Amino acid sequence: MNGCGTSYFSWHPQWMQKFAKTRWFIVVYALLGTIQSASSTYFVITLTTIERRFRIPSQTTGIILSGNEISQILLSLILTYFGGQKNSPKWMSWGIICSALSCFILASPHFIYGAGEEALQYTEQNYLLSNQNVSSEIVSQPVNPKNNKLCHNSGKTGEDSDCDEEFSYVPLILIFLSQFVLGIGNTLYYSLGPAYIDNNTKQHNSPLMLSYAYSMRIFGPVIGYCFAYVILRVYIDPTLTPLISKDDPRWMGAWWLGWIMVGCSMFVFALLIGLFPKSFKKEENQGKPGADSEKCDKNGKTEEKIEVKENGELKEFPKAIWRLITNKLLMLNSFSSVFYILSFSGPVTFMGRQMEVQFNKTSAGGSIFTGPLTMVGMAIGILLSGFIMTKYRPRSSYVFFWSLIVGLISMFGTLSYTQLGCGSNDSLLVDGSIISCNSNCVCDDISYSPVCDRSMSRTFYSACHAGCKTYNEKQNIYSDCACDVKSSMSKFEVVHNISSGACVGDCSFDYYAYSFISMASSFLCITGLMSSVLLNFRAVEPRDKAFAQGFALFTASLFGLIPGPIIFGRIIDSTCLIWNEKCGRQGNCLLYDPIKFRYYMHASSAFFVLIGVGFDFLIWCYAKNLDLYGEEKPKPIKNDKDNSPETQPLNTE
Repeated sequence: MNGCGTSYFSWHPQWMQKFAKTRWFIVVYALLGTIQSASSTYFVITLTTIERRFRIPSQTTGIILSGNEISQILLSLILTYFGGQKNSPKWMSWGIICSALSCFILASPHFIYGAGEEALQYTEQNYLLSNQNVSSEIVSQPVNPKNNKLCHNSGKTGEDSDCDEEFSYVPLILIFLSQFVLGIGNTLYYSLGPAYIDNNTKQHNSPLMLSYAYSMRIFGPVIGYCFAYVILRVYIDPTLTPLISKDDPRWMGAWWLGWIMVGCSMFVFALLIGLFPKSFKKEENQGKPGADSEKCDKNGKTEEKIEVKENGELKEFPKAIWRLITNKLLMLNSFSSVFYILSFSGPVTFMGRQMEVQFNKTSAGGSIFTGPLTMVGMAIGILLSGFIMTKYRPRSSYVFFWSLIVGLISMFGTLSYTQLGCGSNDSLLVDGSIISCNSNCVCDDISYSPVCDRSMSRTFYSACHAGCKTYNEKQNIYSDCACDVKSSMSKFEVVHNISSGACVGDCSFDYYAYSFISMASSFLCITGLMSSVLLNFRAVEPRDKAFAQGFALFTASLFGLIPGPIIFGRIIDSTCLIWNEKCGRQGNCLLYDPIKFRYYMHASSAFFVLIGVGFDFLIWCYAKNLDLYGEEKPKPIKNDKDNSPETQPLNTE
């Protein structure tokens, strides 16, 4: 695919040549980015469902998700070094094919293990199967799988049967493998794409062109939130009829279905982006020594031109690495990004759990409002910053000082989240203790499955611990409960309503306040993104643009994206009150302390932002005279390979 215009496997139809323009590449690149970011959001929202299905603790989740970053660490430098010198669209195309493959790998555990016994026991089919040999008198009574968790005077409750479904490490391995393969695609997409756009447009127009691509990609999470909301309202096995409602905490949606759809979409866009040429004919000859120049003959084939530049030879790789690690501005910018990534890795990775614990919302339902609102603010911010930088071209000192200010705003915004959320319920019986009213019940083997006496706002560890002997399936109400005695403070009989789920308070104001603060903070903070991207391009030699992006991705993965989810997973697990322990193995957390949860997570996030602000201060000090818009004539330097003229960025030291 080395011809000018649109081509694929030496296919150069004339009617497609009109699409061989930078603006069409930006459209395809941005739409592909929309799907990429939508899939990332979809994964975050469905993560709690995957953890419940395969009983995975948060800390373990952080480890298996590091597969993405491990592949980026191992391959990002070498892929971006060669990809930046070769045909970037073709390399991106193969990367997106890897991303599509990762989607199918991620969905495969469902096809291997099915929906799981825990989800199947709450279906009509399982109910009919378990009662097919029962007499008609017994069937007419409200019998349900929950009945083995009611108050019994003797015997086991049947929980031992849960061990029939043995734990397997295969799902963990498959999830890790999917993330590893996804990292290859992300490396090529995020590193080669921006450099390809910058190389094929005027430098002073780059902020606006890049803002178009980034803003469209930012809308991906909005689609991801809506997509997850729809998919998770489908039961994990669509062929079965569930007996529980979609808002029930035990409901598990068809998380795997979305990955099949996303994978097919990525395959289509992988073919489209591979149709673009190695470079476009620029609107103006910018006189860049060493830049790619292609001439087309009448058949659309490329006429080779001798160029003075590195041709991606492996022996030049160490020299290129040395140029980057000795670049002060690039290193400062990379480590600034690392700490900002650490700061949001927890809230982003565990957003679904945050909605559940901090605001008593379902994973999908809580994010359907907060997510799109935040993304709209980010899209407006990135477009506005790109427009201002292109039209008014503010001095670099002003640009980097603004990044410093928005970093401080982000820190205070993150700290404010510690004051927002639902409080803990003092009546919550989290220890499963036996008290006088349920002393005749055998509840030893019953796991945490809370019920709420809504007339007194009192939560019991389970229906058995509330002393309940019957359950009405249609009304979802427990009755004949020994612990539903009327309050001693009341003169009248209290009508008790004991139903599934813990008693939770209404904290809608805190939830909406969090959503709007998040939108405002995201709007301001995203305006500093363009300066960070341009810094990576302008602080290095033109031949190292794509490689610098790969290096930034390498440092972000090694020091931010890998340890971030693991650190926050451990922080979140430290706030757990009740663990799901089955068959002698600790699984996922069933109940968190909401106060500790929000304080620990958001305070840690704010601390990482503060360190990032410190690096932003150093960037402001050293990059005050950096040429961001290509307005100054590049200075000639010696080429490492053959001592021929090359270009270097403005010396900022």
